[in-house]
Amino acid sequence: MNEDLTLIDYQVQADWLNIFWQQLEDKKIKQSQLAKSMGISRSYLNQLLNSKRPLTEAMRQRLTAAFCELSGITALNICFDYVRIRFPTHDVDELIVALFCIKPIYFVYEPYGRYGYSGKFRHGDMEIFVSPEDDNRGSLIELKGKGCRELEGILVASEQSWYDFLRQALALDGVVKRIDLAINDYLDVLPVHYLIKKSMRHEYITKFRECKYFVRDKDNLRQRQFKRRKSLFWLT
Repeated sequence: MNEDLTLIDYQVQADWLNIFWQQLEDKKIKQSQLAKSMGISRSYLNQLLNSKRPLTEAMRQRLTAAFCELSGITALNICFDYVRIRFPTHDVDELIVALFCIKPIYFVYEPYGRYGYSGKFRHGDMEIFVSPEDDNRGSLIELKGKGCRELEGILVASEQSWYDFLRQALALDGVVKRIDLAINDYLDVLPVHYLIKKSMRHEYITKFRECKYFVRDKDNLRQRQFKRRKSLFWLT
């Protein structure tokens, strides 16, 4: 839909402006600098930021772009948040050297595992689950959030990237079981309230069946779920 965001929920606009004001203050950006970057007058900008003029989606994008240009940051950042890859091999040393580019001695063995595996090798938050030689499940690499950040440090040190890691995993006959990507929205470019309303109106296209989103209210985390015959949309 091409609706103006301000017509959907006034609170979304108010929340966005509060965050934007805080970002301007944190980066010590003056309204005069922002107005000059956008090519508008300072008085017009002041009216927008104080809700005296309607803040359309197009103008929000212009504000965000100007802020990013002046502050040198990216409004949206995407990162790996969870990775699980299964390998047919039982040769853990081969996986460690080929994928993590460090010596196998830096991984510590622990005689217990998850998902039916008998044990695991661990380096910090990076884990490799292993099975007996006669078990066709082979080995399983699991990286949660901290594990992904730890691997990124290793990749940077060896002048590699996630692309190199995944390409090598596929070369070793790895089967990707799950990958989660997290989007860090520093300026609320994609308001969660807005996305939830669109999902509840089924304004999306997907092959999945189930929709889940989580709402944090103070210290409590409530899960809301609704189903549709042919659709799933995931929001957190």
